[in-house]
Amino acid sequence: MSDLSEKLQSLQMEMPGWCIAPTEELVLGYEKQFGLTLPPDYRAFLAEFGGCLVNASAPFQEPTPFGRNGIVDHFFGFMPEARSCCDVRANTARIEGAPDVVAIAGDLMGGMIWLKCTGIDTGNVYYYDHEQRASWPDERFNAHFSALSSDIENYLALRRQNQLPQKTAGYANLYRMAATFSGFVSSLERDA
Repeated sequence: MSDLSEKLQSLQMEMPGWCIAPTEELVLGYEKQFGLTLPPDYRAFLAEFGGCLVNASAPFQEPTPFGRNGIVDHFFGFMPEARSCCDVRANTARIEGAPDVVAIAGDLMGGMIWLKCTGIDTGNVYYYDHEQRASWPDERFNAHFSALSSDIENYLALRRQNQLPQKTAGYANLYRMAATFSGFVSSLERDA
């Protein structure tokens, strides 16, 4: 059993019966459809494990407006059309920046985890905040939540003091989770 397989088993990985079993041919077709070359570690994962459900979280490598860990409920894979919400191709097509980034995983609240496929940060894994909380004023946080976690309070304090890490154009709502896909999987911890 490979280290990756052992890690996924520890996260209670489940391959649902309704997903299409991943193959090298499906991965090649995905790369061809989007005109991209996947990082080798993610490519191997997608060909063997794409479409699995997990029960995990992973830490962020920078302050976020939503806490220190991101939830991972499923890795996108190859799905029949009726299950396109979990299909790697359908979710990548939804990303405005594809094929520079591709959708690799998600959570039950609609959050997505992206993998960078081009540029100086090729291979990096980012969480995309679809609620775009980086642009929320402090008042909106206080209006939506009766009690903010200390992590969010810290983020807001750093923002007020102009001490958040500088973001490159287009990265305002992306939060780095790992420098490689393998590093991302290694950082996953099973949720209770």
